[in-house]
Amino acid sequence: EALSVDSNIPVRGEGGVSIQAEAASWGGRTLSGFYADVGSVGDEISFLLGNREGSENRVSIWGGASVVDESLSVRVDSARIQLQDEYVVNRGPISLSHSPTSGLVVHQLYLVGPSGELEAASQDESGAISIRVHQFDLAPWAFLVGMDDRIEGKLSGRVSIEGGISNLTTLATLEVVDGRIDSFRADTIYSEVSYQGGHVSGKVGARVSTGDVHIEGS
Repeated sequence: EALSVDSNIPVRGEGGVSIQAEAASWGGRTLSGFYADVGSVGDEISFLLGNREGSENRVSIWGGASVVDESLSVRVDSARIQLQDEYVVNRGPISLSHSPTSGLVVHQLYLVGPSGELEAASQDESGAISIRVHQFDLAPWAFLVGMDDRIEGKLSGRVSIEGGISNLTTLATLEVVDGRIDSFRADTIYSEVSYQGGHVSGKVGARVSTGDVHIEGS
């Protein structure tokens, strides 16, 4: 059968649901033998989702979550995303939380694989987030932004995010080596962009064999 759903309606705070599908689609990629299991006991939620072992494209994620008043905490103990020969896995648990007062806080996120590294973590109690990317191969993951086979390059850099929606401050310094966007190619594509108080400023440029071309302003 193409889709099956088993459920245990929560009684006294306990219950769960199990979903199985012959296939699921993710950004044009097919996940054969998809499954998702979610259970709850009181305020604690456990989840497991993935698809059939041995599939060309494979996802396997499991962890837990808790809800207290209006605050949500999520912990992913194991995560593996594989697309043919490329994959990323978590190094240590992934920890996130959200509340009306603090918004989204990334306590810990570290993904590694042949494609490179992606790390994000809160810097202090204010919820400021620092994101670090090191030689992350863009080509295998371009489909996530609807640009499959259109972009290439190794991405490195840092992004810092502070404050809430009303007082957001962001600073991003990024560099793509051996970059390509459609037919445009460059030895390096780089950007330095800051945002504060509704004001954006920075520089975006490219280094090619004939020299350096960039746009700077605010």
